[in-house]
This record gives sequence, structure tokens and C-alpha cells, in this order.
Amino acid sequence: MHRSPALTLRTALLSLQALLSCPNPDDPQDGQVAGQYKKAKAEFERTAKFWTEMYAVQKKVDVAAAVKKVRETGNTVEDS
Repeated sequence: MHRSPALTLRTALLSLQALLSCPNPDDPQDGQVAGQYKKAKAEFERTAKFWTEMYAVQKKVDVAAAVKKVRETGNTVEDS
């Protein structure tokens, strides 16, 4: 049976959405995180928020200031 790549991608995205909306700490990928989720949910939520803000939220960049800094110092925009 031939499956469409779009159907496979759709299925993967639906599965990911289900995992994110209803985590299952009794069958975890990471036991330490699952333990925190079960024993200290407020701390878990603070940690999740921190990691999301740190690595998943796009930071606003003052492009003009970043370009000026690159020209002046030779550093990359990520260093600013």
C-alpha cells in the first residue's frame, strides 16, 4: 500500500499535538522531567516556561543596532 508523505506528516503532527496537550508522565521520555511533573507541577511549569522563552520564542532584534555592531566589532548578530 502506498502512503502519501502528507498523510504521514499529518499523522506525525497530530501525534505530537496529542502528546503536548495530554502528557503521559507514566510513560515518559525523560524520567526526571516526568517526576517533576508528578511531584512539583508548579515548578515543572516554571521550568517549561523558562526553557520555552529561552529557546523557542523568537527574540526581537534591533536590526540596525545589530548590523552596526557587526560592522564595528566583526561579531555575529547572535553575539549581540
